[in-house]
Amino acid sequence: MLESLMKRPVLTLGALALVGTVVVAAVLLVVLSNNEAAEEDDQGETVTTEGPFITVESVETNADVGVAQPIKIRVEDAQGVAAVEVLLADESVWNPTVIRGQKTVFTTYPWIPEATGDFLFTIRAETIDGREEVKDIQLSAGCCPPEGDVNIGYTVKEGDDLAAVANGFGVCLDQLREVNPDVENIKPGDVLQIPYRPINERNAGNMNQEEDCEPVTPDVFVNFERRDTAFPTEGGTISRGFGCAQFFTGYRGTNCPADMPWFHTGVDIAIEEGSPITTVDGGTVVHVGPDVTSRANCSNVNGSKSPHNGYGNHIRIEDGELLFLYAHLSGWIASQGQIYDGSGFLLGYNGTTGCSTGPHLHLEVRRGGVPMDPLVYINQVESAAGE
Repeated sequence: MLESLMKRPVLTLGALALVGTVVVAAVLLVVLSNNEAAEEDDQGETVTTEGPFITVESVETNADVGVAQPIKIRVEDAQGVAAVEVLLADESVWNPTVIRGQKTVFTTYPWIPEATGDFLFTIRAETIDGREEVKDIQLSAGCCPPEGDVNIGYTVKEGDDLAAVANGFGVCLDQLREVNPDVENIKPGDVLQIPYRPINERNAGNMNQEEDCEPVTPDVFVNFERRDTAFPTEGGTISRGFGCAQFFTGYRGTNCPADMPWFHTGVDIAIEEGSPITTVDGGTVVHVGPDVTSRANCSNVNGSKSPHNGYGNHIRIEDGELLFLYAHLSGWIASQGQIYDGSGFLLGYNGTTGCSTGPHLHLEVRRGGVPMDPLVYINQVESAAGE
């Protein structure tokens, strides 16, 4: 009996340690397979990451209404990113196109505060193997920038009188109607757009609507007939195309080569100043007038005319997820809230306002906030019309 027991294998301390190591390694492998991504480096070693990692470039925590506060976001993951999304109060406001499996993604959400208050943004990133990470950012917006014209979001309260609100901000009723087409039907809880101008501060609270205000009436080109093409000018040449570029545009291209690091978000059409500009497609006018989002000062740029910043005088038209932008205009006949039912309708006249070195139309087309080649869209519209 004793002899048989002595013949049985005995686990030494070294063997026990080896077994323990195997068990721990097995447990770690299970944990890693469930919670982490793993890949092999050049030497065959296994590396792990708990990504995706979200980095936000520092932004102004106290913004001004109407002044652009771009939120620059970087997402990294060793296995690859599948999606990036920005939410504001649980509403998706930015969902950039991501090349599936891209290990580093740069994107900029072009936030422009439209009202005062606190804003909680949530950035969500997802990897190709289903892992997810979220990051919250708390930002605030107050009124108003020391310089420049902006529209302030004012929430209408019970008992508000429209004329009293206008007087309180030092603006004319006609100015309110210009940026709020349905102003007569506004009710408590609705957001009224106030066209804030620094010069209005001296009139705030002591305006006389009859003495101080005159109706705002744009010049109308009554003899213009609708054009039967989606191209927005009669003639003109493409001076700058869409996409990666060598020249400075203000936008860094995510996937642009080193010798063409900038990204042109539209096309430039060189044409004589004062030439009619017409709609590429239909939609509702959501902005008409000077650029209130850019603080760039181009007053010293040869060729620039007032207002000397950003897009200058420009028009934005929305139709669902589509946005059409016509920039550097010398004048316009479109009005806020006006609806166009197709292409070829007169909007305004070509110019060289804003950051421009000569007369041209800067045209942008965005789908879901993502710029696309306007010439591709124009061809689609004209092909559909032909069919």
